[in-house]
Amino acid sequence: MVLIAKSDEEARSVRRSPSMESDRSLPPAYAPTVPFEMSENMGMMERSSRPILISNMVSNIRYPAMPPVSPVSPVSFEPVIAIPTPKQRRRRSLRASFRFIALAFVVLLVLASGGLLTMSSRTAQVLSSLLPYQAPSTSFEPTLPTEVDGRIVHQFNSSSNAWTRDSLGSHALRARLEFSLQLNESMGYFFTVKGPSYGSIAFHEVSAGDEIRVTAQVTSHLRDHDSSQSTNAFVLARGVDELGVGIYMPQFTHGSRLELEIDVYVPAASVGPRWLRSLDVDTPDLRQDFSFGDGVAVGQLKLNANTIDSETRFNTDTVIAHAQSSIRGMFAAKNDMSLTVESGPVFVEAALGRGIMPRESDAIPTLTLQGSLVRVGGIISLLDATHFKIRVYALHGSELSYTIDSMPANAVLDLETSSRSHTDVRLPPTYEGTLDLCTPQGSSPVRIAEGLRDPEGQDRQLMLQDTGVEAGKWKGSVGWGDLRRRHGSVVMHYEASEPRVDLSRHRCRLSIS
Repeated sequence: MVLIAKSDEEARSVRRSPSMESDRSLPPAYAPTVPFEMSENMGMMERSSRPILISNMVSNIRYPAMPPVSPVSPVSFEPVIAIPTPKQRRRRSLRASFRFIALAFVVLLVLASGGLLTMSSRTAQVLSSLLPYQAPSTSFEPTLPTEVDGRIVHQFNSSSNAWTRDSLGSHALRARLEFSLQLNESMGYFFTVKGPSYGSIAFHEVSAGDEIRVTAQVTSHLRDHDSSQSTNAFVLARGVDELGVGIYMPQFTHGSRLELEIDVYVPAASVGPRWLRSLDVDTPDLRQDFSFGDGVAVGQLKLNANTIDSETRFNTDTVIAHAQSSIRGMFAAKNDMSLTVESGPVFVEAALGRGIMPRESDAIPTLTLQGSLVRVGGIISLLDATHFKIRVYALHGSELSYTIDSMPANAVLDLETSSRSHTDVRLPPTYEGTLDLCTPQGSSPVRIAEGLRDPEGQDRQLMLQDTGVEAGKWKGSVGWGDLRRRHGSVVMHYEASEPRVDLSRHRCRLSIS
């Protein structure tokens, strides 16, 4: 609608015109309620019939202010209607929502960028010790090798603090790597497997055509559930005492905690005595059958430390061609165990928490160890038909006693024990022979045990003949009443007098002839 300023008469006609009647539908704020004209002389607005205050006029008129115009030509103007329609309101609301969403997205993007930088930093720290061509920070040590489908499984425990040892039921301990990492893609890892200090596994001695297969089990721990995936690994490098293993890690959810278990499989034909520097078992409920040798089975080890009287047997019938080989077994158990060497030139070593009890045999003596010990080692070595070597020692000055329950005639025993130990050696009541024993202090260590009875029931007294010490060796003989028979029971005892802990060992030879 266009309004034109006119004279009084024309204004009255305009107010009474039909078109003006239609303007009554306009909002009150925009309806022209006061007609006015521009004075030709004064150039100001005034009422034609009566005067009106400018304040009243301003309060009633809702048009925008009019600039001064020339009185000659009329001026037309159009009022600005500012009321939005519902459609316009919806559009404005949508635009505001879009702006807010865009702003929030930008903020989140900035925050996420900072998080990704942090994630990349943590990832770089982990991968810096695992990727190839960098010095790895994690090393492994083998536990008990086991046989799986004709292959020897070497399972490794890491010396790093990031790894924990975990018993997997009836299986040996496995290496486990735990670390928190946000993964956004699959990536590769590189581990270096190293042998322990007591006998590194000689990977370089494996033939070039032998297959060394490495598998890895990766477990991802989430809040609600655990997921597990298997992945293949491959050998990247081979050294004197280490094996480089490459593993391609599958993709996991962000924020997962990964556990990695590594098994290294080496063909049994490549595993000889050089691989068996020691067998170490720390779980008392472990039961394992193991065969080893240079292409042939030279022995069988059966261990069940969960029973009261566990037994370990070495069948050495096939070891004749390997007379110079040494077969050792390192054990740790809560219960007493028995160790039996049946035949053959075999060298056996065992370490137990409580003791070793080799059972009776016609070919070798039976040795029993007793004492509250942290670690005890007892070695029986058959050098020939009548020459035996017994080595007994205890760590940290623990007291130790052992008894020779059976002894063949005309046998020679080499005894070795720690100078700090309190050692008792008991010979069987029916042995015949003379005694030849070295002592760390050069004094007589032999004494008669109390409460011994005549094995023939003749109420004879056990007599000891001390021939003195020569070159640090005590010599003598014992017998029941008649030294010419020279048989009976005797207890040899000596104890170190120095208060300090001395782990040096002294060779003591007991000759029975």
